[in-house]
Amino acid sequence: MRVALATAIVALVPLGTVEASHADPPSGVCELEASWFDVDGNCVYSATEITHVLSDAGPVFHYAVEPLCQAMDPGQSVCVRPVQCIEPEGTYRFVVLRWTDGSPPQQVGTVCFDDDESEELGVVTEDAIIRRMKTLDWPSAQLVVEPPNGRTLVNLPTNFYTELVGPVVRPVQILQHHVEVRATPTSYTWHFGDGSQPKTGSDPGASYAKDDSLRVSHVYTEAKVTVHPSVDVTYSGDYRVDGGLWHPLPTTLTKSGATVDLIVLTATPHLVG
Repeated sequence: MRVALATAIVALVPLGTVEASHADPPSGVCELEASWFDVDGNCVYSATEITHVLSDAGPVFHYAVEPLCQAMDPGQSVCVRPVQCIEPEGTYRFVVLRWTDGSPPQQVGTVCFDDDESEELGVVTEDAIIRRMKTLDWPSAQLVVEPPNGRTLVNLPTNFYTELVGPVVRPVQILQHHVEVRATPTSYTWHFGDGSQPKTGSDPGASYAKDDSLRVSHVYTEAKVTVHPSVDVTYSGDYRVDGGLWHPLPTTLTKSGATVDLIVLTATPHLVG
């Protein structure tokens, strides 16, 4: 994806950028206006320098930047995973291209842009998608308790499960790209509401009718109390851009579940016959 000279870049005011690295200069020169024969393609420029030449290049050279990508979706011109810079932290590396009228672009160095600057340049970054993911409305897990009707017995296993097991997809628009974010439940944290330690695992449990092994259960030892159990769900995320391949996101998202009222009763034996 080549970013042509755009007037939108003029409004950028980069913060916290570093100046071009000339401490150990490569062979050649790192001046942007150096001749074709002198300029070194391995120079590292600051975002301030590159933003200036993109907005006001001068009479001789034209400039553009392209993201340096770890992955491109097959058959598409979408950089789905731009290379991150080591410093400054949270920035992405772009190749700086320069040309004159009638000549092909030539690499004259690289530059690191932060997430907002990268998005201004038309690049969909994982950080931008993660920010969108955290603002979307993901379902929380609904807790189902057996025995039903909000009552259970002391000193006997109470069965718990949730039916939230499949992935949920949410669409978002980033720049001109249609991005889909998919959240898949990967773990559950069960709070039993009696002061015991929560239990975390990948099993969503099951109803007794489907599986009588009580995959997720708890024994209450105090009777004549009302407890408030709940279950939290943790999602893993992945995404795709413009209908391309799915790519994992290096993040998880946890949604807390609502509590339910559960009365713990004592079973009273009765003689019949």
